[in-house]
Amino acid sequence: MAAQRRAAEHFSAGNAHLKLNRFDEAAAAYAQALAADSSFAPARRNLAAAYARQGRLAAAAREYEQALAARPDHVDTRFNLGLVCLRLGRYQEARETLEQVLSAAPGHAPAACALGELYLEENALDSAVQAFERTFAIDSTYARAYAQLGRVRMGQGRLDEAVDLLRQALARDPGMAEPYRWLGQIYLRQGKEEAGQTTLKIYEKVKPFAGEIHLFQERLRDDPGDAEAHYGLGYLYGRLGLYPKALSHYRRAVELYPGHVKAHNNMGNIYLRLSMLDKAVAAYQQSISSDSTYAAAYSNLGQAYLYQGRMAEAVVVLERALSIDPQRTSAHQGLVEAYRRLGERAKSEAHRQALRSLTGGS
Repeated sequence: MAAQRRAAEHFSAGNAHLKLNRFDEAAAAYAQALAADSSFAPARRNLAAAYARQGRLAAAAREYEQALAARPDHVDTRFNLGLVCLRLGRYQEARETLEQVLSAAPGHAPAACALGELYLEENALDSAVQAFERTFAIDSTYARAYAQLGRVRMGQGRLDEAVDLLRQALARDPGMAEPYRWLGQIYLRQGKEEAGQTTLKIYEKVKPFAGEIHLFQERLRDDPGDAEAHYGLGYLYGRLGLYPKALSHYRRAVELYPGHVKAHNNMGNIYLRLSMLDKAVAAYQQSISSDSTYAAAYSNLGQAYLYQGRMAEAVVVLERALSIDPQRTSAHQGLVEAYRRLGERAKSEAHRQALRSLTGGS
């Protein structure tokens, strides 16, 4: 019992590290869990996942194989082994493993898409097309399959079809980078210089975020109830200005974890940018109700009240923000405006001076 308890503690620590994308620490914790209890199957599966995300693919394959030996019926483990084999270039093993997944779970869209990508690596285009079309039949929202089939049609010179498929891919997941590059290249080949250059600029904007977006998406594939993964996607999509996509993930995050202070606050920020002031106010108030010491939400609520012309209420929450964080410049900025519009010039000037002191302005 003591060994199992230690294993469970290390496993929990590994999960915490994995949720923060700290893969080295996660792998070490899972290894400690297995040292305490070598039969702890979830720890072995998660150790394999951590190795895969570190790029230690051969080690990941070994752990997945051991996990499958203990649980041959575990479909997700078999699928993840197939992906690792694909990345290792072990195509025969990958094909057999992915086909086993689809035999056990015919509705497994990621496996169908991965099989298509394997066929692409082997230049078996007809088989790749069939696999991607099978993916659509399973899940018509699976963006990666649209992107990969668009790539195939682009290579075949069927540019109009490729454009349509790539647009569909990006409509479903605008956080993928490569479809923007392929689409931009097609536009240039079609003589659409402005559209091509614009799309390639979007590619350059999205590219730095695409890897992190993919990691969070992988986490949600493994655990759809991961509130922090939804929050992370909301944050990244928000940084990219993809507000509808960001809001959908923030909403899911607060459904799973109603007290997620930052998710409520960031939803408010998006609503504020979209001039949806009532929704912004409600989101900030929810953030504050979850944590009455969260200065950012008070300051942001004050800004929303300013936009609504609710000067007295703005003063109350902005002063509260400063009582928590006296150096919050946004709260001083808001109070400069609120007191000015209330006719209290001395107070407005006092906050202007405080703001200058904090920012080094003259």
